[in-house]
Amino acid sequence: MALSPQRPAYEPDHSPSRGPGAPVLVVTTDDDLWIRLSAALPGLRLEQHDSVADLTAQWLPSRPAAVLLDARSEADLARAVERLQTHSVALVPVAFVDEATLPAAVALERQKALYDHVPASLDPGTTLAVFERAAEEALARAALVPPG
Repeated sequence: MALSPQRPAYEPDHSPSRGPGAPVLVVTTDDDLWIRLSAALPGLRLEQHDSVADLTAQWLPSRPAAVLLDARSEADLARAVERLQTHSVALVPVAFVDEATLPAAVALERQKALYDHVPASLDPGTTLAVFERAAEEALARAALVPPG
């Protein structure tokens, strides 16, 4: 039996799912957020992680992804973003924010540490556009990383 060669880790998945070419990793302990995202954006490739530590323990650094960090549950959003970027350049962080966490997210965006943010109102069109841009950025970054 012949085995097919594996694709490079940075190649986009061309499955019939909706949305960005790279998955969206959702870092939250809030199951309601997971349910809201799934309902607002059906068919989107989402993967939930309870913490940044959980994500980095399971995710290969060569694999690109947009990462939605629930800023409401992150005690230190800047530290969470730093841990993601230390793990992999191909993980593009986006924050899920409410009014209380918006200033911290905007400050990180100005520093070019955080790619963008998604408001808690969760407008499907805006959210999908943010995820698509973040995934494109993740794919572009991954393409620059030498294999191995």
